[in-house]
Amino acid sequence: MMEIDLLRLPEDREELCRTAADAWEGRSAASGLPGDLFIMPFAEHPSSLCRVLRGPDGIAGCIAGTENIAKYVWWYNTRWIEVLQQRYGEVLEEGGVELDEKQVPSFAEAYPASAQVYIAPKARRNGYAKRLVLEFSRLLSEKGIPGWYMEVPGHCTETMDFCSALGFSLIAWKRGVRFFGKQLPSGIQ
Repeated sequence: MMEIDLLRLPEDREELCRTAADAWEGRSAASGLPGDLFIMPFAEHPSSLCRVLRGPDGIAGCIAGTENIAKYVWWYNTRWIEVLQQRYGEVLEEGGVELDEKQVPSFAEAYPASAQVYIAPKARRNGYAKRLVLEFSRLLSEKGIPGWYMEVPGHCTETMDFCSALGFSLIAWKRGVRFFGKQLPSGIQ
């Protein structure tokens, strides 16, 4: 049985990165730079609302996000990029990787929170992603947050369908990325 649980750092760090890499279907290394670029900034941010899907075999999924994307972007640009440069400076330089500063999206007032969902392939099609999204929505509603969004790669039509089925609407797009937002009633129990 899978249960939604709080992320425990630092002990869950490596397993969370492996789960995210598994969810990306092996397209990146289990930890290190890819984990620190994609999942760990949301997990380690001071306003993190990260929840994991924990079962007998460990972490099988997670939702990692923030209730305030503007504060997250400021923290990422002023603190996290420095961490990445300290940890991976030589790797970044050799690979020609430039760390772009993040921008606060134009729709951040209506959708101030953001999250990423990762479910390992072995745990998919069991309603776990839906449970994580509903839990994240509940947490935000209790805090009075009016809405949140997810970035979805433009080629992930199944994920776009998932977002639509859960009441998310397409709110913006740019080359290769779609943004799906969900408005929340405040104070949901």
